[in-house]
Amino acid sequence: KKTKGCCGLRKKKKKKKKKKKERKKMNNQDSNNNNYEEEGEMIDEEEVDSILIPINSSEEVVEVRLDSLPEDVTDIIDILKAEIVPLNIWLEFAIAYYRQGKIEQFKQILIVGSDPSLEEFYPEKKPRIAILNTLA
Repeated sequence: KKTKGCCGLRKKKKKKKKKKKERKKMNNQDSNNNNYEEEGEMIDEEEVDSILIPINSSEEVVEVRLDSLPEDVTDIIDILKAEIVPLNIWLEFAIAYYRQGKIEQFKQILIVGSDPSLEEFYPEKKPRIAILNTLA
């Protein structure tokens, strides 16, 4: 069930994904499409029209439509920080803003996501390095 909130945000229950990686690999074996691998799943950049933010200690997610990203990026940053969202999702939002030509919002997400004060919540080094590399 979905409920619409502010800024194009919608809450919905998380659905279990079926072996999407295997299906996509079989379908795209010989093609050179714009695909990237994320947490073991192949994702076609062209089909991504929203980003799901997992709600901490819950089975729910907040869906943010990429065609209605808020101009004021602090709304997104506040949600990412409050729900202790994995850093790869921070990076997805930064890239989404960049692709829309919103460079200041892109930088803001990366700056906050790379802040040393967040290290206690995000001890993994690889996602932090990815954010720092993107910021550079």
